[in-house]
Amino acid sequence: MLLTLRKLLRFTAYLLVFGLGLVVVASAAMRLLATRTGGGLSITPQRAVAAQLISLLAGILTLRAIASRVGYRPVDALWLVVPIVNLYIIIVLLWRVASLPDAYWNQGDGRVTQSQVKDS
Repeated sequence: MLLTLRKLLRFTAYLLVFGLGLVVVASAAMRLLATRTGGGLSITPQRAVAAQLISLLAGILTLRAIASRVGYRPVDALWLVVPIVNLYIIIVLLWRVASLPDAYWNQGDGRVTQSQVKDS
């Protein structure tokens, strides 16, 4: 698990892309849900919450897509809903995406498979 500058830069880039992607999705959802008024756009609190939920759903779907590739279950992306844990999950998953060439988490997880049981 050697920390290299390349891995750190990849992690930073993935974190920025993920964060900016969520901001873009939330902004687009806000614009779609906003109503035109005389001076510009206006959005009700209910529609603002709906836009935030759309952004959250986009984040969950994104993390779900990468979770199984980095040693997590796709259902673990639902942790994005829990306020403090979501930061940890985002950081761990994106760090593992940045570390994919090394894949340090796949070095034998200690589980016994059915074929190993039959062979013994």
